[in-house]
Amino acid sequence: MARKKKINAPSGVQALKLLIVIVYWRKMDSFIDVIEEQEINMVMILQGRGTGRLRRRELFGFDEQERAVIVATVREDKEKATLEMLEDRFSRLKDSEGVAFTCPMDSLIGVAIYQFLSNQKVG
Repeated sequence: MARKKKINAPSGVQALKLLIVIVYWRKMDSFIDVIEEQEINMVMILQGRGTGRLRRRELFGFDEQERAVIVATVREDKEKATLEMLEDRFSRLKDSEGVAFTCPMDSLIGVAIYQFLSNQKVG
């Protein structure tokens, strides 16, 4: 079985994660505030729409279909704090059902792109 060659990154380089947060559109600003507190540079907001059947939505109390799909990059060293802050925001806001999770970013090309997405200089 072939082994992947581990590439040594320059010192100070943190792995990046893709952060996905899905919330009601009207609650989006509260979650954007949390992300901005973590000094995250790249944030993209997409408008989504629920696709569940009307009967199931009524059964679970999901009356609103418009969603904000927030996509951002977060450094691995800020991942845990960001997810904890988002979880806290979910629990404190009234009617704020949603989901937040991260996915690893396996590769990235270009030092300038990395510096922008990670909000740090590589020296």
